[in-house]
Amino acid sequence: MAYYLGRDVKVYLTTESAECQVDVSANTVTTSDADEGVSGALDFATATITITDFTELNAGDKVNLVATDGTNYDFTNGDQSSVSGTWESTTSNNATATNLMNVINTSSGPSGTRFTATVSSAVVTVTQATAGTAGNTTVTLTDGGTAGMTKTNFTGGDDDPDFVAGQTFAENLDLSPSLTRIKDLTGVDLSIGVTDEDITFMSSKTVLKAEIKKETTISLTRKKSDNVWDVVYNGPTAASKGWTGSAAETGDYGARWGVIEGAADTWYINNGLVAPKNVTDFGGTGVSFGYRVFIELKGSTEIIAIPGCQLTGHTIALNADGTTEETCELISHVTPLIGSTLGAVDTRLLAADM
Repeated sequence: MAYYLGRDVKVYLTTESAECQVDVSANTVTTSDADEGVSGALDFATATITITDFTELNAGDKVNLVATDGTNYDFTNGDQSSVSGTWESTTSNNATATNLMNVINTSSGPSGTRFTATVSSAVVTVTQATAGTAGNTTVTLTDGGTAGMTKTNFTGGDDDPDFVAGQTFAENLDLSPSLTRIKDLTGVDLSIGVTDEDITFMSSKTVLKAEIKKETTISLTRKKSDNVWDVVYNGPTAASKGWTGSAAETGDYGARWGVIEGAADTWYINNGLVAPKNVTDFGGTGVSFGYRVFIELKGSTEIIAIPGCQLTGHTIALNADGTTEETCELISHVTPLIGSTLGAVDTRLLAADM
């Protein structure tokens, strides 16, 4: 029976963090989570307010926005020149929408810098300054008499960064949204073994082979289409995105050892000088060292997950016909996980597992 990569066998690659993924941007390796990342990997909630008839808007009418941190902010119709946080309905629907946009964008106004707003004709689009599902809040309009404006609530905020083709090396260890399989794979080599130690007992001819630790090697080969694997293996890190164990740095190393949470919700590229069992979440117990490879067999009947992997090799093959392939080798000494679904093999690592 023949099995085909991408159809019958799918491979997914994640970090060991439930929040952070590894991306390549401007030929440097960096981290991306809900609040930071490369272009296209941010999930900020947006809402709209449309001025439908500026003549029906009265002094005291309000637009109430709720920021990601849960704070309410009122933007009130009135004399825009004299009262902070007010916007004036004047001249036309488009001009009124522009007035509202300007007030929302005023850092000295009631919301500070919690929102950004743009305008197109009579439609004001408001974006939360902080990403995440907590930004999917309700917009409330106070519009006395005949309605002069309409709205849509904040949507699109997400706590997870997005997979970006040509930029993302490893997604975060969170199955919602669904993981994206590695494209254009031409080979997967999985070697499962153990490291033994020879123990000899006095007066015994037989040597005991005692298991010391697991040793699993995974080689992934794909058609080369970008420089993501190159930069992740060789580096450098983006400005101040490396981690020394105590402070941020701009390193000439890659992301061979995954990510590390240097401060609360602030992720960096691990420089490999921190003991794996000590690469824990800030204030938590989950270990974020290395990567996790998921190998899904045909029909999702069996999924093998190899956690705690680190990159140990990267090669590029140039063939006579001009086709270019590259191979990424990972190795782990953590016991592989086997299950029938991705959700059965995505348990976070703990220090005792290392």
